[in-house]
Amino acid sequence: MSQSINVQIQVGSQPLINQLNDYQFPLSFPIPLSCAYCDNEEIEVGTWGSYSTTTGDVVRFRCKNCLKTFNPSKVPFWCKRTKEIVWKITQMVIKDGVSINTLIKLFKVPETTLRTLVTAIKEFLASHLEHIKQIQERLEAPSTKENLSLNVIFYDEGFLKLLGASGFIMFTVDSNGTPINVAIEPRRNAETIHGYFVQAMTQLGGIDVIVGDGAKAILSAAIALRQEVIVAQQIHQGKGKRARITQLEPIHGKKGIWATTIELHTGALISNVESELTTIRKKVYAKSWATPIPKSKPKKTKNKRKISTSKRTGLLTPIEGAGPIGNHRKRKASMLKGHKIFLKTFNNLQEFELNYIPDKSCVDSLNCPNLLKIHSILSVVQQTFPNQFITSNRAEVFNALHDRYNTYLGHKSLEHANRDIKAWTAITFFPKGSRALLNNHKWHLPNRLLFQLWPLMISHVQI
Repeated sequence: MSQSINVQIQVGSQPLINQLNDYQFPLSFPIPLSCAYCDNEEIEVGTWGSYSTTTGDVVRFRCKNCLKTFNPSKVPFWCKRTKEIVWKITQMVIKDGVSINTLIKLFKVPETTLRTLVTAIKEFLASHLEHIKQIQERLEAPSTKENLSLNVIFYDEGFLKLLGASGFIMFTVDSNGTPINVAIEPRRNAETIHGYFVQAMTQLGGIDVIVGDGAKAILSAAIALRQEVIVAQQIHQGKGKRARITQLEPIHGKKGIWATTIELHTGALISNVESELTTIRKKVYAKSWATPIPKSKPKKTKNKRKISTSKRTGLLTPIEGAGPIGNHRKRKASMLKGHKIFLKTFNNLQEFELNYIPDKSCVDSLNCPNLLKIHSILSVVQQTFPNQFITSNRAEVFNALHDRYNTYLGHKSLEHANRDIKAWTAITFFPKGSRALLNNHKWHLPNRLLFQLWPLMISHVQI
């Protein structure tokens, strides 16, 4: 015969009071009582004394079958609804930005207990971010929209101040604005950006177009991939709104990479527009830390002269470790020097009129690309940005959204800031995967926390 106990609940949230204004407070309703270990409602369970806590006395129960004792928080009825409490706390704190102090005052929950739970949830989401993405992809219904055949990534970065030190939030998003990878780094050099491009290329199965700002480190990181890719960059400085498009083509078996660069106005690829663009073709080389060249044949090693160098055994001095001190001169972006081409667009996509300007170009020059190459590059870029400016960067939207919801104020370390940004990314952009993963995890809530936060899921109970 099934048993039940009556539990009184004091609803302290104003919106919940408005929803339940037809009932008297405190509310009481029967909860099925069964053994936490046997999980069978037919087995008789009796009380087994009580113990005192700061929030009141807690009754203990004892199963007459397995003779084990447990408190009310171990009752299967509560345990099955613990996941709902964890999910709603996650939404309130991480996504909606409700402070922990507000929850403490609202539900009269011990501060240390609630902060410990929120920290554990953030660490769990941050450490399983890649797993959450995979779950989200399986749970989402197949899209009916026609996806681009091109793999396009958008890169951007933001500046932060963490405990007096500089930090940079760096991220790449796909063509839908969904983040591929995001983290806070102490440096934003080309080698760090290259690591983000490699991660995105691994997850998407390749990269066709990279969109970013005019930083030289972005182009250096793309060159280091040693892959055929198009880089679209907006040049913030200089005359007018300009953009540079660079197509990189690695030379098989050699270190050099052909780079065909086109500089044009940001609105030059909109329908029915006439403009003038500059182009040049040259050979560039990747850095030493770049992706290694695929070796087809073993190379013959030359006998190099060995230079005797004494290895340093002592520690670096503070001055040597900090590096040179001084103000670095900011370099202004200069206009690209090359060959001039007349460009005219029409109503249809990938339909251009291209002609060299005789007085401003030299067709016979080795660094002058042919018109078919220019047409193929502009066709890919126009397919990436249909009826838009060439530098429509979805990563800037992500950066603005992050700045709106997350404020670090220099109080968090790099480790804690990374944990928070990844947890926010998981709950904001991958809610289905985050909820599924939180529900699969076994959360152990203290007894007083479970009872005090019960109003968070009161709407799921038939009263």
